[in-house]
Amino acid sequence: MPLADANDQTPAPEPPEVELENTDSPVIAVMPPEEAPERPKRTPKPSAKIRAINEGEAVANSVIDKNPFAEFAFSAFEVDSYPNDPVSLAEASRRADWPKWQEAMQDEINRLDSRQSWTFEDKTDGDNIIGCRWVFRTKRDEKGEITSYRARLVAQGFTQVEGVDYFSDDTFAPTAKTASVRAILATAARRDYEIHQMDVKSAYLYGRLNDDERILMRPPPGIKLPGLKPGQVLRLRACLYGLKQAGRRWALKFREVAKKIGLTRSEHDHAVFYRVHPNGDVTVIFLHVDDMTLTCPSRYLEELKKRIKEHFEVVDSGEIHWILGIEVKRDRELRTIYLTQRTYIQSIIDRYGFNDLKPLAIPCDPHTPLSKDQCPDDPADIAYMRDKPYRSALGGLMYASVATRPDITYAVSQLARYAHNPGVAHWTALKRVYQYLKG
Repeated sequence: MPLADANDQTPAPEPPEVELENTDSPVIAVMPPEEAPERPKRTPKPSAKIRAINEGEAVANSVIDKNPFAEFAFSAFEVDSYPNDPVSLAEASRRADWPKWQEAMQDEINRLDSRQSWTFEDKTDGDNIIGCRWVFRTKRDEKGEITSYRARLVAQGFTQVEGVDYFSDDTFAPTAKTASVRAILATAARRDYEIHQMDVKSAYLYGRLNDDERILMRPPPGIKLPGLKPGQVLRLRACLYGLKQAGRRWALKFREVAKKIGLTRSEHDHAVFYRVHPNGDVTVIFLHVDDMTLTCPSRYLEELKKRIKEHFEVVDSGEIHWILGIEVKRDRELRTIYLTQRTYIQSIIDRYGFNDLKPLAIPCDPHTPLSKDQCPDDPADIAYMRDKPYRSALGGLMYASVATRPDITYAVSQLARYAHNPGVAHWTALKRVYQYLKG
């Protein structure tokens, strides 16, 4: 077939005209091309990212996108964790201490069964079924030595639907403020009160779901539940860790018990409960999730513990040595108390790979002020900062700042101003704070 001449101005032939019947005038219609054979439909499968989220090994991007400071919360959640704690079931199963984690998982299932945490039900079309995952933590003493292995089954509350599985006014739960903790411990040391700790076992399970609340959850991975038939799911009866409403239900339960044993909730900190005795002595309890700290004169201590044990299953840890990543040292003769986060600070240095940095004497470089102009705007700087855990590392510093290291507060506040779009200069300044903490 001869090639068309590029200079040929002859108009291209028009498509044939088709005259439709029962019309007064001809209608021009273009004949449709021959249809391609229909391709077989592909069954959609979840992506690797979705599978990782469902298995508890990743977090949805929307969690970070909706709240650019969400990583600060993740760092706070890891206060009592250590860099070598397994982050997933798959990692735990490959470790030499896997039998200890298996034992911890079975203990958790037994505890959930004893609290009647769920019933088995058949799922129906339209049900929102939330996922769950295992969270592994080692409990350690003030020297960083492992004292126990803990495995907790956590519901993936980010898959709950507002208005269906929970309501926004049923999610807030208080925890003791760091300022309250310091003030209570200092007052107890000055008055020579006893300071003891008790850990409520699976505290959130004491919060129960109402009969009209229907929350369905997939069976836990890596373990078989006796009596569960194929295709069935778990209808939750107790508030598992991770549910949107779990923290508030536990807080309401403890408030109810505190009132029964004669304690009054503080109006300044709703996680602090107290009682003033006729002779002027004061009993104080403050909570941080399931960690309970008691301060009172020695003559009231055993009776207080006895009344608490009537309502909750607890582990009595005795005198305080460790609280929320803070080591507590006390001199009863001098009536002083000393708080340090040496172990916690070393753990975040290890976590972000700053062990090789040189120690420095001051947290800020006075000759290098930070500014918005140092935020990245070219592709090279943006690509360089993409893999830097700036927000997470900053969150680790923020907890140290508000707890025991006010000397880094100014530096941390300056770094937080650029958390949304940090640049190379900001990352260097953040590492400098870690170098100061090493000194």
